[in-house]
Amino acid sequence: MSRNGSIETPSVEPLSVLTAKGETSNEVYALRRLQEDADDASDSRIGLHFDLAVPFARYTAQHFNELVFPFKRCQMQRVWRGERAQDGRFREFTQCDIDVINVGRLPLHFDAELPRLIHEVMTSLDLPARALDIKTGRSFRVSVRGSESVIHRP
Repeated sequence: MSRNGSIETPSVEPLSVLTAKGETSNEVYALRRLQEDADDASDSRIGLHFDLAVPFARYTAQHFNELVFPFKRCQMQRVWRGERAQDGRFREFTQCDIDVINVGRLPLHFDAELPRLIHEVMTSLDLPARALDIKTGRSFRVSVRGSESVIHRP
């Protein structure tokens, strides 16, 4: 997958883009310079992305005419959430997204590739024997326990 569509996007986005859905405004860390010029609005309304969906949408729009569809994308980057840190929830973490997008309908066999890919990656990581449950979009769940994984279709 990384040979086909590994991308990296900027860590900051305009706040208007990050908060467009409304319910995420509490999760966004806004950025500004310490010596900010009150008259300069060029960088005053930016924030750190809280997931990789918004940057991917912008990347797709910017590169639409250059992409070959269906486009497979793997992206592993830091994200930031402006929420209280608690057990299992972090303010900063590395997120990995794997997506396949198409113009029009996406054939089902692309959905079937994702659990196989997750199985290959997770079993190659030599993780300690603890359970890890991964939700893959609308079609599959992958449960990993150490070097064993099980693919479920709900």
